[in-house]
Amino acid sequence: MLQRTAKFDIFTILEAIQDGIYLTDREGKTLFVNRSYERITGLSRAELIGQNVIELQKQGYFSEITNPQVVKTGRTTTFMQTNKANRQLVVSGYPIYDASQRKVLGVITVVRDIPLLEQLGQEIEYQRALIEKYRKDAGETLEKESKTLVFSNKMQKVVDLATRLSGVDTTVLITGETGVGKEIIARMLHSAGPRKNQPFLTINCAAIPEALIESELFGYEAGAFTGAHTKGKPGVFELADKGTLFLDEIGEMPLTMQAKLLRAMQAKEIMRVGGKSVIRISTRIVAASNRSLEDLVQKGQFREDLYYRLSVVKIEIPPLRERREAIEPLASHFLTRFNTKHRRQAFLSPAALDALRSYDWPGNIRQLENMMESLVIACPHDEINLCDLPAALARNNFETISAQNVSNMASCVQQSLRGMMDEMEKRVLSHYLTLYNNDIYRLAEELQCDRSTLQRKLRKYGIPISRKKSVAAKD
Repeated sequence: MLQRTAKFDIFTILEAIQDGIYLTDREGKTLFVNRSYERITGLSRAELIGQNVIELQKQGYFSEITNPQVVKTGRTTTFMQTNKANRQLVVSGYPIYDASQRKVLGVITVVRDIPLLEQLGQEIEYQRALIEKYRKDAGETLEKESKTLVFSNKMQKVVDLATRLSGVDTTVLITGETGVGKEIIARMLHSAGPRKNQPFLTINCAAIPEALIESELFGYEAGAFTGAHTKGKPGVFELADKGTLFLDEIGEMPLTMQAKLLRAMQAKEIMRVGGKSVIRISTRIVAASNRSLEDLVQKGQFREDLYYRLSVVKIEIPPLRERREAIEPLASHFLTRFNTKHRRQAFLSPAALDALRSYDWPGNIRQLENMMESLVIACPHDEINLCDLPAALARNNFETISAQNVSNMASCVQQSLRGMMDEMEKRVLSHYLTLYNNDIYRLAEELQCDRSTLQRKLRKYGIPISRKKSVAAKD
């Protein structure tokens, strides 16, 4: 009935299958057994091929057989089987029909090892546990990150509001300057709410070319455009279904796309690029912008109806300069993190910490975080001094000290302008001499004057120099 007629035939394919394959005709004669069957069952094909399965069952080779039942009913059957080698197996018999699909010509039985299935089940459980662990770790990481934000009363109010909104399935608009932590708040809205076990996806509207943003948001069908994947691709709206989609830098979205985004939000349905069918979605939208959407609306660069749709609830995150009390604990938090990461023991000197407190931080928390890691990596000694900080911070600190000194001196009306300038110069030299550990060479270089002039001024004001640390003592 079944013959090998080609070098690459059905039997070659059956040999390559990892499951055990046992092929019989309608009378129960064994026609074929693959190598995997021998491996799984411990029985050799030499003792099986040509034998009738009913006789083999009587001889104790199998506790149950699939052939008679499948031939009789024409239906697939599955049960547990114990064989002569005392191995427990899961066997499934499938009918092989003739051309008319009325008569069963034979039965193909697929055999799987129970211990192997148990092992696969254990692997699946392990993967599930691993996914759950990663989800838990991600939640703990997010919780730690959110705690780094709460170092001021203003941010505590923001976090409290985000916590309340997490349980409300509504659109939220997060505003604030670059680097204030808008994505952390967005993740908080997701992780503390009923969608926490569903996807959270982020798309930066400013980072995607205008020609591609529609396909990124809504996906595309096969052949929708040149270079499209042959099987098509789902967009982030589909991928975030039942979860949360975070649209960062929403103010940079092209006007042509704003209308399509509005429709998707209102109708809760999308259509892929090049598609013909509507896809229903249940995706929560959280948007963020570091620009004033109200101003963009006034300029005609942002749709007013979309703005109102996005800003059902607004969360405004204040810049770091408006919560200076958070600078020191944030710096300490980042120092601890990066010391652990890079195996360092760096710490801030009082002067360096003063400079951090007085700086305006245009890049906010992200700038502070990046600067602390840079200092931990680059600083040659454990104590981070003012001279180790970027020039902008040191200069800002000097200008602050100078303004304070001038103000203090100007309050003493008896002092002449010359006297005030001398006093100012004395205080500056004393401050920076201490800062640079009495290194005259370094101080002269920083103040852009020669060492002899510097030493003369130090003698003039009676500023002592520790000879142990001074390199200029040789002069």
